[in-house]
Amino acid sequence: MFLAVAIVRGVCAPRVAMLIVGIVTSASAVLNIASQFLIEDMAREFGFQVLFLVSACVAVVMALCVHRFVPESPLRTPGTIDVGGALLLGGGLAGVLGYVSLGPDLGWLAVGPLTLLLAGGAALAQWFLSSSRKPHPLIDVRDLGWPLALTLLVVFLGAGSYQSTLQLIPLISDVSADQGLGYGLAGQGTVALLLSAPGLGVTLGGPVAGWLTARVGPARTLAG
Repeated sequence: MFLAVAIVRGVCAPRVAMLIVGIVTSASAVLNIASQFLIEDMAREFGFQVLFLVSACVAVVMALCVHRFVPESPLRTPGTIDVGGALLLGGGLAGVLGYVSLGPDLGWLAVGPLTLLLAGGAALAQWFLSSSRKPHPLIDVRDLGWPLALTLLVVFLGAGSYQSTLQLIPLISDVSADQGLGYGLAGQGTVALLLSAPGLGVTLGGPVAGWLTARVGPARTLAG
């Protein structure tokens, strides 16, 4: 998705690009809606591993289509890939998240989880220090002003809420009415129907957000 937005910004005028990004977002949601029902039937027939096989096939087709139809961007940057920064940032996040995941089972003060937390915190601290000194860091923390920080916070909360909902929906759908817990949706329909419902909102919200951004500006649209 991020690469698709970057490609749109490179080949379209800014005002048109806002609407095109909304259309791209909606197209991905439409694909998600259709794939939910297909993958549910295929998983029932061949096992859940088919999900990864289908995803790999879709990725290959998308890569071929991009190579064939999307023009190469004329923009070039002198920077190089910050491999060290990527390893520090990824390792630091993995350590902190590993502590959060293992803490409830092994104990928050156990040696293993605490080691992960300290190692992850040290890696993140080293990444922050090194990224502030490199000419072309993985993420330039020197440019994180208040507008960008506030935007990142909104995106973080919005994406987190959406992903959390997607994780809760299958749990809700597995609770039967006889248990007297939750909504009792088990046996009342397909899980794919519940998982595809957010895609309908994305399908409608994508073009609407692009249209509003072109009319009133991105700041007011994001605030809304």
